[in-house]
Amino acid sequence: MSSPHLVCLVLAAASSLFLSGCRDGRRADGLDVPGARARALLAANPYESLVVEVDAVVGHEPSPAALALLERRLAERCHKPGGVRVVLDELLPDPGRQVWSLADVRAFEAKHRQRRDRGSEATLYVAYLAGRSSWDVEAERVMGWAVSGSVIALFPEAVAANATPEVPSEAVESATLVHELGHLLGLVNMGIPMEAMHEDLRHLGHDQNPDCVMFHAVETHRPASLGDRLPPTDFDAACVRDLRAAGGR
Repeated sequence: MSSPHLVCLVLAAASSLFLSGCRDGRRADGLDVPGARARALLAANPYESLVVEVDAVVGHEPSPAALALLERRLAERCHKPGGVRVVLDELLPDPGRQVWSLADVRAFEAKHRQRRDRGSEATLYVAYLAGRSSWDVEAERVMGWAVSGSVIALFPEAVAANATPEVPSEAVESATLVHELGHLLGLVNMGIPMEAMHEDLRHLGHDQNPDCVMFHAVETHRPASLGDRLPPTDFDAACVRDLRAAGGR
């Protein structure tokens, strides 16, 4: 999402409140926000392994290629000697909700998420939902949300709507998923500091480089910004430097 951009609005207002050394990545006010757990996700300590639990509403299942890419990007950038696994956990009945607010997604997670951080294992949660985001605007459909420090929501109907013959839905889904992962890992300037300036000040929380998966248009795949080329699915050199400086690979 660009403007309005949920992650940017929440984090820009709260960036000074992050607790960089807190084990569970929560702010002093108790609100778990994207990027707050970045260092724990990136480093081998305190969590040596990472499991991503994926739930999907029936008819809105993730593509195997997108989940494989998510697992690969995590393994490439996170120090987890115990391994990284992405697990498709449940196919759930459609709850019949057409529009999802942030609170709605959190309630869905609270009801269906089964894995939580335990011992030396960190967990993330990804929900593939029917319907659309409450932050949709006429010109832009939100395809993904970084909802909290450990939760991503994907909207496959928006993904399909943004696909074209030149840019298939699987490519859009893969890019969106990695983009939202980037926000959970604190990119850009939303939980971990930048080693050099590369944030797009017109689209806070995003990279200036259109060849980086953290470029703002990846979340909405606006044709004016990306055209008909495949969206990027990897972090650029500036993002990689930030991740490494924060404890990642």
